[in-house]
Amino acid sequence: MNLVVPDQQIVAGVASTLEWTYLDENGEAAAVDGTVTVGVARADGTEVVADGAAVVVDSVTEGRYTYLLSSTLNPSLDVLTVSWAIDGTVVATTRVEVIGGFLFTVAEARASYAGLDNTAKYPTPDIVKYRMITEAELNWICDRAFTPRFRRLTVDGTGTGSLLVPDNDLRAVSAVSVGGTAYGSTQLAGLKVYEHRRIDQPWGDVWDLDQENVEIAYSFGLDRPFQDLKEAALERFRELLWSKGKGLPGNASSMNGPDMTVQFDKPSEFETGNKLVDAVYRRRSLRTTAGADGAHPTPYGRTVSYAPQGSLFRGLR
Repeated sequence: MNLVVPDQQIVAGVASTLEWTYLDENGEAAAVDGTVTVGVARADGTEVVADGAAVVVDSVTEGRYTYLLSSTLNPSLDVLTVSWAIDGTVVATTRVEVIGGFLFTVAEARASYAGLDNTAKYPTPDIVKYRMITEAELNWICDRAFTPRFRRLTVDGTGTGSLLVPDNDLRAVSAVSVGGTAYGSTQLAGLKVYEHRRIDQPWGDVWDLDQENVEIAYSFGLDRPFQDLKEAALERFRELLWSKGKGLPGNASSMNGPDMTVQFDKPSEFETGNKLVDAVYRRRSLRTTAGADGAHPTPYGRTVSYAPQGSLFRGLR
């Protein structure tokens, strides 16, 4: 799954604070010598907040600037581009993914283990950061999203009735443009959305054959994560959060002690290396597993077409 890796995640329909930290030439947070303003646009380019909107200067964290996006301007799943300007010149953009919910809340993360409620040792920005890392890894391993997400992309028209997209657990198509002509509500309603990767035209219609002529926006992902998956993800979250203080080299495969050697499981492209976590991830995954070298990405599905040859069945497109 090639999910957008955002700078920030916010929940649709909720007032949310967009944030940006200015970094100096050494990569250190620093106050800006000038006036910082912001502009916000949706994935389709629609302006949400006009460039030049005033921001709030964080009085606690040097170089941090914020803008409160109201719930009315954040109604649905999307990917926002936020442009940060100094004295009218855009110097940075951040990508903000508007999602349908979190894998787990900050409160659930803190309650999952004694000591994580210490906000001095585990500040909320760290909890949020490692939650995003945990979810990105989970979605890649399982080839699916466990909360509602959004994607807008441009693909080739197939010349057939079926279009294949890179995401499982499709929910709905919100916009389509073919050759620069946007679909109306009736055309959108006529599309057949399959659960895994496939979107079909009504019978007899096709996606016009051409290169990068189809622009499509859709939502995907489950309503909420399975409880066993959430618990496994919390286990992995803690492992990642504590990784810097575990006292072992990152490339260690074993540890020698008096009269014994302890072997460590190692992560791979589709495994975390924690058997308790991987067992649950594997159970909920949509990836295929084949061959001696383990899991492989599931390729985009191919449409199947059988010649009727006198059969009563017309086959699949």
